[in-house]
Amino acid sequence: MYRKWRTAKKFLLYFTVVITMLFVTFPFIWMVLTSIKPVETIFDMPPEIFPRHPTLAHYQRLFQVTRFFTYFKNSLIVTLSVVAVTILMSTLGAYSVTRFRYRGRRAIAYSSLFTYMFPPILLAIPLFVIMSRLRLSNTYYGLTIALLTRTLPFCLWLLWGFFKSIPLELEEAAMIDGASRLRAFWNVVLPLALPGISAAATFAFILAWNNYTYAFILMPSEEMKVLTVGIARFAAVKGIEWGLIMSSTFIFVIPALLFLALVQRTLIKGWGAGGVKG
Repeated sequence: MYRKWRTAKKFLLYFTVVITMLFVTFPFIWMVLTSIKPVETIFDMPPEIFPRHPTLAHYQRLFQVTRFFTYFKNSLIVTLSVVAVTILMSTLGAYSVTRFRYRGRRAIAYSSLFTYMFPPILLAIPLFVIMSRLRLSNTYYGLTIALLTRTLPFCLWLLWGFFKSIPLELEEAAMIDGASRLRAFWNVVLPLALPGISAAATFAFILAWNNYTYAFILMPSEEMKVLTVGIARFAAVKGIEWGLIMSSTFIFVIPALLFLALVQRTLIKGWGAGGVKG
């Protein structure tokens, strides 16, 4: 009786997981299937789930007619720049706040989320004015700096909690054994903080990759537009180009999925790394 109940419980668990996964991934699956449907069958009723005559015409039109590669390149440059600067500055800032004693360090930690409380649309116009006067509008530098105002405060606060939870004794033990502070930070503290750094990198990547407001305002020229703005242009006045939207959105999701897969592997490796062997 116990064995039957255990089997039924396991089956119910797996069934619930499968149904939940189908429910969550259905929009993504529908997007992929719609991207390979002919235009005349997209709005068929009843809907055709699996296309009878799949086509890659939407992808061919996306690469030939639009500036998709330009949009993709701009998004990639800005996003990777934001992630790199955010992780570098927030990691060093969080380490400084938790390891050194100086006036105002607690104020920095506790007030780091203050700027994140303001909605992006509230800061968009002031940032546009500042970037225009500094001649940074319509440049990668200007958009990167604008996005850092969103990613850096939160990541600093997040990593502050991670560095604070790392025992100071581990770093002191490494320094007693002859390691410099830099080496102790690199070999002991950093591996233990890797899960937090991975989480911060994920947040920075998703926010920068999906950003529309700052990119729309600070990148007015056609050759500097990013993917979010470029995809929105497919909803033209003459009608919504659903084939282009679905195909471009599918490609738009791929870098995010690859980044999340890479970060997840790093996240798992980070647990338990850097401990002192006794």
